[in-house]
Parts: sequence; C-alpha cells; structure tokens
Amino acid sequence: MNEMFNEYRDLFLEEADEYITALNDNLIAIEKNHDDAKLIDNIFRVAHTLKSSCAAVGLKDISALAHKAEDVMHKVRDGQLPITEHLIDVLFEVLDTIRSCIETIKAGKDPV
Repeated sequence: MNEMFNEYRDLFLEEADEYITALNDNLIAIEKNHDDAKLIDNIFRVAHTLKSSCAAVGLKDISALAHKAEDVMHKVRDGQLPITEHLIDVLFEVLDTIRSCIETIKAGKDPV
C-alpha cells in the first residue's frame, strides 16, 4: 500500500463498507424493480464514488473494477443497456470481488 492509503486507511475502510452496503442494498432492490430510475442512479453514484475513493488512496485495481460497474450503469441510465437478471448477477459478482479485496486490506494484506 502507498503512503496516501496508510494515512487515510481507517477513513477509507469505513467509507468503503458504507459504499459496499449501499451497493448491495440497491442491487437487491433493483432485482424487484428493474425500471426504478432512482435505484439506477444510486447504483451509478455509489460505483462512481467507490471508484474515486479507491483511486484517491492508490487502489488502482479496485478502482478500475468499480469503474467498469460505473460504465455499465451509465449505459443503463442512458437507455443503452437494459437491466436483466444476468446483469444484476454480474454486478453482484463485482460487488463480491470488491468486498473481498476490502476484507483482505482490513486483514493487513495486499489485495492483489
């Protein structure tokens, strides 16, 4: 980990937990209502914020993964991509991967 990460580790991990919880809750909700614009916006916004937060502390790989989710949700917001069960499953896989990386960091290990 880099010096920036070490300085902001606890704050980053606390915020990351909040973003992960928010993503999980919104993905569960969108399973029941694929057309809910507010949920779509929430998922996009949280993915964007998580991406930026990870990048700010030098976690480039996690940031890149969150960026992919953000890009997908941008296409959903623009009507270029529909919400499907498969898409939701993929987003849950992304979320699980990010969660696992954060847990690895909490354990004091490098997530890569």
